[in-house]
Amino acid sequence: MTELTSQQLTSEINKLIKMIEYFGGWVYGRKLEAIEKQVPIMVNKSIGINEKIEAADSMFSELSDEGGERASFCWWAESACYRGTISTAVWSNILIDTHRRGKSGSLLSVFQLSQRIGMFELAEPQHLMSKSEYLSFLNLPKELKIYRGGKNMTANKLKYGMSWTTDINQAAWFADRFVFNNDIPVVIEAIVKKENIFGYFDYENEVVIRGGKVSKMKVSEIDIKKASAEKVEQNKNNKQSVMSDLKEAA
Repeated sequence: MTELTSQQLTSEINKLIKMIEYFGGWVYGRKLEAIEKQVPIMVNKSIGINEKIEAADSMFSELSDEGGERASFCWWAESACYRGTISTAVWSNILIDTHRRGKSGSLLSVFQLSQRIGMFELAEPQHLMSKSEYLSFLNLPKELKIYRGGKNMTANKLKYGMSWTTDINQAAWFADRFVFNNDIPVVIEAIVKKENIFGYFDYENEVVIRGGKVSKMKVSEIDIKKASAEKVEQNKNNKQSVMSDLKEAA
């Protein structure tokens, strides 16, 4: 990755501004200041990777879920990575932030499945996960049993999601959380090969996979309401345990 000229840098900044404005409105004030400050850091080849990642995190924090601002930033970053403007390490951090830091779920849902898969294929696993998560990822078996919850859709449609979990109660919670009136929750289980796994995350025991690339899929016979309630209770107990530990340490 070669150093950008002043003209190329200005072009990258303008590309990002235009993307955000196209999907989310005008860029001004703190957002504009953040872009003009952080983009030069992200693309500067003489700056260390940690500082570049911090710049990307700061940029992400200044943007909002609303209006597609963060999704636009992600789309720009993907293009910049393909152009060789930002490193795959920086891209990987922006990608996983966009996937995991949305207020109401993954912000990548605005992109088609094929594009989301391409985004993860461009990333580096070691920069998607924490060190401990990456170690767990490396030690995953060749085949892994996973679960996914949803509502009002067939199992065959549900299998094309990229976010799964190794915790069946967690899948039940996802299936049950927004169920109203005549909604029909469903939990499916399947086997995924390690080669089709992009990342493993401790939070919610999430497994991000190449959507649709599963085998031995079937609808689980689990009692969804009961399993969901058990998950809520478990999370409550875990939170109380953490608070207790914090009080003792204070």
